[in-house]
Amino acid sequence: MAAGNAAIYRRPGIQAVPVTGIAPSRLAVATEPGAKGAVMRRALDFAGRNGCTIDTDGAVEGIHATRANGDWVHVLPDPVEPSTHIWAEAADRTAAQTLLTTWTGHLTDAPGAAA
Repeated sequence: MAAGNAAIYRRPGIQAVPVTGIAPSRLAVATEPGAKGAVMRRALDFAGRNGCTIDTDGAVEGIHATRANGDWVHVLPDPVEPSTHIWAEAADRTAAQTLLTTWTGHLTDAPGAAA
């Protein structure tokens, strides 16, 4: 995860490894190849339960969920690597990091996924 996010993302049993060169508004969740569908279904369910609008125009790969205030999260499984990428944009850095922490925490609870 981005070096700036390592300090804010702490979960029991998961070690956060800071990596330089990744923007603080992006994380990758390690995902077993066979579990990517389950992680994406979990993301879609989480977006719906949190009142997000899902981009359905077909031009966007993955799940692009927008909150009523304009903040958004984009979840996309990597086509090659065993990971799922999560991007967030919000009014400020703290809000973006909160979105990432919340979504990553939810998605790492899916079978076959870990931060």
